Amino acid sequence: MEYAAEAKAAGVDGLQVTPIPGYVFRPSIDAQVESFREIREAIGLPMVIYNVAPTNKLSASDIERLSSVKQLVGVKQSGAASIPSQM
Repeated sequence: MEYAAEAKAAGVDGLQVTPIPGYVFRPSIDAQVESFREIREAIGLPMVIYNVAPTNKLSASDIERLSSVKQLVGVKQSGAASIPSQM
């Protein structure tokens, strides 16, 4: 929230927000939706979800649920192909 508020104060037009990484803990999709809603209410800028597939693993149905949050305007999807096989 603090970084988002500072970015808004600096004049950005939108935010790219990564969902809570699954390697920290795996929040429910309801918790993810609530997190994005809290950002929307506090900051009010358009957001793009940055779905880092190897760490977040948001499914298509999860992204569909997140689309219910106003201000979410897109998804940047990374892929496992960009991650070295040693990981």
